[in-house]
Parts: sequence; structure tokens; C-alpha cells
Amino acid sequence: MKLELTLELEINIENEPFNINGIIKGVHLALNDIGLSILREVLEAIDRSASAKALDECPGRYRNKGFSNRLFKTPMGKLRVNFQKYIDTWEKKTFTPGKQLLEVPAYKQWLPWCLTPAAGLLAKVSYSQSAMEATRLQGAAPSKSTLHRRLEDLIGDGAFTPYLRKRWFRYLMVDGTGARFQSRTESGDPQFYEGEIRFAFAAVNECRPFELVGMWVNTPWNECSKELYNRMCTDRLEALICDGGAGIAEAFMLPGMRIQRCQWHGKRDLSFILYQDGIKKKEQQEILESFASIPTAGWTKAQVETIRPEDTGELNELRNKILTGFCDLYFLLLSKGYTKAAEYISNLAQPYATFINHLIDNNEILPTTSNIIESKISLFKNRIRSIGKRWSENGLLRWLAVAVRKLLPEFQWSTLWNGITGNPLPLEIKLVFISTKTVCP
Repeated sequence: MKLELTLELEINIENEPFNINGIIKGVHLALNDIGLSILREVLEAIDRSASAKALDECPGRYRNKGFSNRLFKTPMGKLRVNFQKYIDTWEKKTFTPGKQLLEVPAYKQWLPWCLTPAAGLLAKVSYSQSAMEATRLQGAAPSKSTLHRRLEDLIGDGAFTPYLRKRWFRYLMVDGTGARFQSRTESGDPQFYEGEIRFAFAAVNECRPFELVGMWVNTPWNECSKELYNRMCTDRLEALICDGGAGIAEAFMLPGMRIQRCQWHGKRDLSFILYQDGIKKKEQQEILESFASIPTAGWTKAQVETIRPEDTGELNELRNKILTGFCDLYFLLLSKGYTKAAEYISNLAQPYATFINHLIDNNEILPTTSNIIESKISLFKNRIRSIGKRWSENGLLRWLAVAVRKLLPEFQWSTLWNGITGNPLPLEIKLVFISTKTVCP
């Protein structure tokens, strides 16, 4: 279908002082009214064409019943369209050809694409602020309640389950962060509780970035791993990098995999265990200094990458020094009666030095900390706490489904949003002719 629209614009420029900035602003503000007029004309022209075609194909079948007025809300403002309405005398029901051809949804005034600007802001500000900011920028936007309600229509339950069977991931990094939730009791009163959001990132090799492969809200680690491994090829998984959280290793470790414990969390968790045993900060100083003296403790990524993989003898010596340092610290803790901390150090020693073994065997350097996933999680953690103090589990998962697509570099927001809202029809608008003449006052 090809349409030709003729527009006649009248532009009044005040005699008062004006500049280019004011001209740009004035034209931009007028675009909404012009756009609504064009949109109304296009929709009604399509409606007239669909009606004419239906009447020509079945003469006498349809009886004219006037118009069906429909209100749409768009970023340009409110739009009322009169669709032609008929009575289908064969099937005894109302027939609106234009609505049927355009697949106009019942009752919904905000169509999916029109939610894009405000939904994109959700990754950074609250529902209320997203609605207000989108309104300020474009003149019209869905309310916070509409945005909240329609988000489920757009992305469903928010489950993040990409198909990964064709990807050959080798390194897996897993971590979680806390969040506060609320649910409604039978009496309608809110019930508050603490929970956790859990993430999994994976990389195909040491030269490629870690990318999001799994995301769950208040789901046990064993269920997370089962869901992930059902859609992910695990044949080449070699290492799990984590902070040693309870249940992670048991859930994600597969035969042939190595576990690399985060070196930064190793020291922090030791201090926490000592504190739980009643050892104050001043009394911990000797223990923490002993931990810091272990080779590679506190090393940055750049320092780790200075290790030469071809020097196998030096690597073996470095690994022995690390294990010896842990052994000395273990006996120091036992001598002071810190049995829980000693057990922790005993379990930490081998996973702490995994990257040395991997470097010897594969000539590749594993990440020695979980800082990569920590930095990515912080993008969501800070916003979750500022956008909403308490979340429903389903609501948070839907918000995360939007946030990861907006904030993580491995995703292209426009491409993925088209997948959610549907690609627009192949509509092309071409400016054929424009001219200007000065009108005498």
C-alpha cells in the first residue's frame, strides 16, 4: 500500500528577538502534533482500504453501523481514531476491518513500542521517576502503575534462559547478592523477609569477557545449577570461580572441573569467622598479617599476569610456598584455639592455589578473584536498593530482565527490545517536496 499525504503548515515567527535555539525548540515541540496528524491519517486510510476490500469481496454481507472510536496513548500524545464499523449479517456480529487488519488489542491504550522510553529508564530510576522523566522528555508517557502492570505483558515472568548449547564455555563464575522482599499474607498485611539474587557468568577462554548465562531470585543453588546445565554445554567447563558461599561448589562442580576460590574473599571471610569466634579486630592483626604474607595474597590482576607460564619449576615452587604459608597459618590458629578459623584455612588452601595448577596444565591464567562478577552485580545491587526498598520475587525478576539488557555491554538494548515488543511494520516515510514562501502580514 502506498499513501500520499499532503501537509500544509503555517509557521508564525514573532517579531520579538529570537535565535536559532528558540527555532529548534519550536519545531521540536510542533513535531508531536504533526506526528499525531500523520499517524491518524495513515491509520484511517488503512481502515478505509480494508473496509473497501471487505465490501468488494462480499457484497451485501456487511451493514454500515458508523464508527468505532478508539483512544491510543503515544509518546506524541493522545490519539483518537475512528475505525469504520459494520454488522456481519452472515455471522451476526460486529466487524471492524481496520482493527482486525492492524491487530488492534482490546482495552490497551499504551501499545508495546510506546512503553520503550519509560521502560528503558527503569534500569536507573524508579517506576515513578521513569514515568515523570519520560513525560518531561517527550510530552507523554505511561504512569508508574501502567508501567508496572504492563511490564509483565512485555517480558512475562522475566526468566533469563538463553539457549547456550552451541557455546563452548570453559570458565564459570557464580555469586549472589542480598535483597529485601515482601509478600502479602491472607489478611492482606505485608510480610517482609530477606532473600538473595543469584547470577552466573561464563567465558569461553581467558581472552573473552564473562557474560551473563543465568539469573535467579530466591532459588536454591542446586536448582540454579540444574536449570543452567540443562541449557548449557558443559563438556568443556574447566573451572568454577566463586567466593566460597555455602552450597555453590556442591551445586556447580562437575567431574573434571577445578574450583578457584576468590583471594579477596579469602581474607575478608577469615576476618569474619574470627569475629564470630569473639576475636576483636585488634586481636586479629597477627592472624591477618600472617595471611597477607602468603605469596600472591593481595595481588592484582596485573601482578598475576606477570607470572611466566613456561617456568614450570618456578610455578611449582610458588605453589609450594602458598601451601606452606597456609599450613603455617593453620597451626598458628590451632595454637591459639581458633578451631573454626583453622578449619576454614585448611579448606581454603588448595582452591586458593588452583590458578597455579591451571597455568601449568593449560598455559592460561584463571581469574584469582570474583571481582569481575562483583562489579557486574554492583550495577544491579545499588539500583535495587535505591529504586525499591522491598520487592516481590516476581517483580524483581521482571525488573532484572529489563536491567540486564540495558546495563550489560554484551546486550544491545534496541535489538533485544524489538524482540520483546515486536519489530515495526516495514513503514517508510519519504519527504518528496518542501518549499517555503513568505506571507505578507
